[in-house]
Order: sequence, then C-alpha cells, then structure tokens
Amino acid sequence: MSPAVRDSGWFSANQDFFAAALAVVRSRLTGGDAAAELELLAEARLAMPAPPALESIGDAFGLSAFERDVLLLCCGVELDAGIAGACGTAGGEPQLPWATFGLAMTALPEAHWSAITPAAALRRWQLVELTHPESPASSPLRIDERILNALAGISYLDTRIESLAEPLGAPAELPPSLGEAASRLAAAWAAAATGQQAGGHHRTGCCLAGGPVRLHGRQRGDLRAVAATASAALGLRGICLRAADLPAAPVDREFLARLCERETVLTGLAWLVEVDGRSEDDARLAIDFAVRLRAPVAVAARTLVRDADRRLAQIEVAPAGPREQRDLWRHALGAATANALGNWVDRIAGQFDLGVASIAAAASEVVGAPGHDSGPDRPDAHTDRDRSSADRDHLGAALWDACRRQARPAMDSLAQRVDPHSGWDDLVLPETQLRTLREIVAQVRHRLTVLEDWGLAGRSGRGLGVAALFAGASGTGKTLAAEVLASDLRLDLYRVDLSQVVSKYIGETEKNLSHVFDAAEAGGAVLLFDEADALFGKRSEV
Repeated sequence: MSPAVRDSGWFSANQDFFAAALAVVRSRLTGGDAAAELELLAEARLAMPAPPALESIGDAFGLSAFERDVLLLCCGVELDAGIAGACGTAGGEPQLPWATFGLAMTALPEAHWSAITPAAALRRWQLVELTHPESPASSPLRIDERILNALAGISYLDTRIESLAEPLGAPAELPPSLGEAASRLAAAWAAAATGQQAGGHHRTGCCLAGGPVRLHGRQRGDLRAVAATASAALGLRGICLRAADLPAAPVDREFLARLCERETVLTGLAWLVEVDGRSEDDARLAIDFAVRLRAPVAVAARTLVRDADRRLAQIEVAPAGPREQRDLWRHALGAATANALGNWVDRIAGQFDLGVASIAAAASEVVGAPGHDSGPDRPDAHTDRDRSSADRDHLGAALWDACRRQARPAMDSLAQRVDPHSGWDDLVLPETQLRTLREIVAQVRHRLTVLEDWGLAGRSGRGLGVAALFAGASGTGKTLAAEVLASDLRLDLYRVDLSQVVSKYIGETEKNLSHVFDAAEAGGAVLLFDEADALFGKRSEV
C-alpha cells in the first residue's frame, strides 16, 4: 500500500476501527453482551485497507486477546467518558476514574494473571505501567502516551529517545569493500533474529535480534554508512546514539534498552552506538547497553573496543582504497565535472583519505556552488576543451580546499592550526637543501601514482607516509621550511603541542600520539612536531 493511501484512507479507517473496539470494551464494562458492538467491529475491520494499529501492535508484541483488551481499557479511560465513568463506578470513586488489573480480570474475557507480570509484554515493553507495583491488582493502570498515540495511528520517535538520537539517513553508494561490510552486518543481524525466534526466546513477530556487533574502522562516516545500508537491507531505519549519552546507572540503561526495543517493533529501527575512543568507560557502557538491547544494534568505534566476555561479534570496516576513492569521487562529482577536472581527481584521491559521507559533502559543496557549470552530460562535454585550464584549476582548487575543511574537525581539537603565509622566495637555504624540500613536495603530489598505479603499496603496508626530519640550530628556518611545504602543497599546517602529548603516566604518551596520527590520516594536514627531540629522542621514555 502506498504511503498516501496509508496517510489518508488507512488513518480514517483506523479511527473508525479504534472507536468500534472501545465500544466493545465499554459494553463489557457495563454488563452488556456486546454482540452488536462486535458486529460493528467486524464491519470496521473489513473496511480497513491494511491491518489496524491495534492488530499490528498486538501481533508485533505477541499480545493475547486479553492483553489487547487491557490496552483498550486503559485507552478508554483517557479517550472515552463512558469507559472512564464505568471504571470510577466499579472502583467506588466516580470522581477518580482509573482502570485496574483487578477490574480487567473481572470484566474482560479470557483473563489470565500472567498478563500483568513484569516479564510479560505489557510491562516489559512499557505498554502500560502500574502506579503502585506493590499492589498490582488494585493499582491504577495507565497506558504509555507513545502507545496510546500509536493505537490511534500516530507514529513518532519516543521523546525520551529523540533527544539522544540522530537518524543515520538514507544508505549511500558504497564501494565494494564497504558494501561487503554492510552485507556482513545485515547477515549477522538477520541470523541473530532468526536464531532467537527459532529458540522461542520471544513471542513477537518483529525483527528483534540477540546478537549485537562491534564495528571498527578509521572513518566515522564509513561506519555510519555501513550501518545505514545494513539497516535498509532489512527494511529498517538506522538511528545513532552516542555512548557518552547513555545512562550511567544499570537500571536506567535497562529502561532505555526496553524503549529502544519498543521503537524497533513500532517503527522498524536498527541502532548504532558510537564510541569516541577516548574513554574506556564509554566503551564499557556501550557494550553493556548493546547486550541488554534485543534489537539490531552495533557498537562503532575507530578501534576495536574490548569485550572480555566475547559477547559481540566483530566486523572491521576497512577504509576505501585509493582506487575506490577515485571511483567515489567520480560518482559524487558526476561524469561531466570529474572529466572536466582532469588529473585533479587523482591528486585529491591520492592526498585525502576521506570517508563516503565526507566525499559526498565536499563534492556537493563544489558542484552546488554558484557559478558552477560542468556543461551537459554528453561525450563532447567530457573533454578539457570545454573548460580552460584556468577554470579547471580554479574548480580543482575549490574542491581541494573543501576536502581540507572536511578533514579539519578531527585535528582542530588536538593540535594548533597555523596559517602558512611563506613561500619559496622567503626561504634562504643552500641549493642542496632546497632541492631536497622540492623532492618532498613531488613525493607527496605523486604518491598515488607511485603507490597504487605502480603497485609499490602492495609490497608493504608500512612507511607509506612522507616524513622529514629538520635539524639545525634555532633560527635556521626549520619551522619556516614546514610552512613553505604546507603552503606549496595547499595543506593545513598543525603544530603539535608537546606539553599536551607527553605524559608521565605509562602508556598515555603513546595514546595521545595515536589520537593525533589517527586524526591526521584524513590527509589534509602537515604535522609539525616542534622541538621533537624532547618527544622522540629518548627511547627509555617513549
């Protein structure tokens, strides 16, 4: 059924069915035989273009007929004056009408005591709540607002989750390596749900899973893209939570997990819990929450979070290789723009190691800029003749700078960005040293050709970066030389503050360095370790 039909015809028919179902409960409360109301309810069901909300929710949570009637009874107290009055009269306090489980056991057919136990569906998923749980038979029984609106056909993300949640968005076009990771994640979720249902661990008809997964990879955007694609493959929407926002108290995490499970049933959601990698406490909370959550869930971090009990499967999301990045750039830019840029695409793919989302953002920033016109997408528009060399370089430089902006956020919190204004004319050095500096620039610019096109990267995965050691007395131009390199390469220059890196605690210096290098892997920066001998010069300390 199309969304338009569901929005209009289904919603109206669901309202009629809902009203007829409440009329049946009202009749039973007042002692009628409810035959006429049941006939009207059957007619309303036949008029539905799709199953009514009460039926869908009841099937999804595995509710018995009695449990569905309990939901309707609680709804009637809020929506139907006749039901509210009957509840007040039965309770002996007409001015304080509320439903109780004792009243439901007396007035509704097929009653069973197990429906009100904490492990049963009504209370496990917070469909109803007891004001005084210590007196379950006589306690006022209230329906959760989210469920009341869902039965009326109104759907939204629970407000207690919404403030913590961020939608993952639509799945992106993934390169083969990331597509394989997404397929593995979807398969893990599907297998866990199938195994859980086969084992009889729950009665619901929804996709609740018992096998959370650990995702780890360099690019945060790639982890999100993989989770979004895996969610879509199962017909779900991906929602992201931050580990730092999870409740510290176990009872509160358990409550949040039940709400998230409920949303998975009601609207079809999968969950991604992001760990920023700097706090072991956040990783511990994320693992604990994922284990509690019986729904499709993955814990995502740059590095593999520790799971001592091996409760979570693991999937590595390797970054797209340079050739895959080249294809991603051509897809994001469009054929006309990519061909008009010439070798700029290769230069950018060789320099910047951006995720799928960052590539799309940088490309849209340039392609959507005022005055951009790549010409019609036809064969004769794919040649350099359609754009002058100056125009091509202007567009390429704009895209290059957009990539630098995408890479900056991770570095800005770890090091001081220096705006380089110096050029080669400002650097006074012997010809030998100048020639070496220019060779460094050439090595950086042509690294994609050497490492990928010539295949040298396949021979070793180490030492693929470009490092230089500047030695000399103070004032001889070491920092100036770094500025010149950054300016010529059109890269950001970051000065690493050693006072924030070196630590007296064992392992902390290495961890701080790791954060700096991990952030710099996007490739948009030159790192300057000023006075580096204080950091790298003594083997006993580092």
